[in-house]
Amino acid sequence: MLNLHLNNTIIQNLSENELTILKFVYAHSDDVIHMSIQELSKSVSFSSATILRFCKKIGLSGFSELKYIIRKDMENESQVPDLAKISNQMIKNSIITDIEGTSNLIKNDQFIEIVSLINSDLPLFLWAPGGITSVVVDYFEKLLFVCGRQNVYKYESARMCEHVVRSLKKKAIIFIISTSGTYEPSLRIARLAHIKSMYLISITPFNNNTISQLTPYHLHFFTDQRENEGADITSRIPIFYILSMLIGYYVKMKEGIDL
Repeated sequence: MLNLHLNNTIIQNLSENELTILKFVYAHSDDVIHMSIQELSKSVSFSSATILRFCKKIGLSGFSELKYIIRKDMENESQVPDLAKISNQMIKNSIITDIEGTSNLIKNDQFIEIVSLINSDLPLFLWAPGGITSVVVDYFEKLLFVCGRQNVYKYESARMCEHVVRSLKKKAIIFIISTSGTYEPSLRIARLAHIKSMYLISITPFNNNTISQLTPYHLHFFTDQRENEGADITSRIPIFYILSMLIGYYVKMKEGIDL
């Protein structure tokens, strides 16, 4: 994008007509470098004298220097890598890699078993461990409700969730989502559910972590573990992908479509 490097004082001293010329130059810089002053005058509906005054007010000798400045700015811009495009491409590639890697980790037979459990009448408990992962759990809970799944219970207190699991007398489904696979409150709940022989389903990283070892039904997601000043900023996009797939298959199963 063209930058004439004008300070606020210069811009404030421009008349309305001169501001109109400035806006036109910024919007049509590719065309202006090929125009004569008469052609620009016709395009902006102001006289050549007004254009010359504009050039002098912004510190240039005339229209020829304006075209020179625009051309040099465009040349410099073409030599500078577009960091926004590079960053966007890097992020895009990272997301594609995470989703493709996660897809390759899904074992179809076990995935269908998990969907069958979701499609049952068993109570379904969701443990929301706080932080960003709770946003993921909220999303899953809302999708289940929207799809008509009854008996879904979300717990945000580890103590309450442990109490409920400890008190369960009948079979139930318990979902645990963890970006580390080692978070102690999630681990305690997993151990309790394992002892109670519940249908324990975990979504954890692709490594052989402690929580996945305790869960008969486990889905792994693929991504790099990321931290910023000790805070977990690991991407949850592959987890959203898994949950979206579970819901998609669940809806098809409800409709009687053979998976």
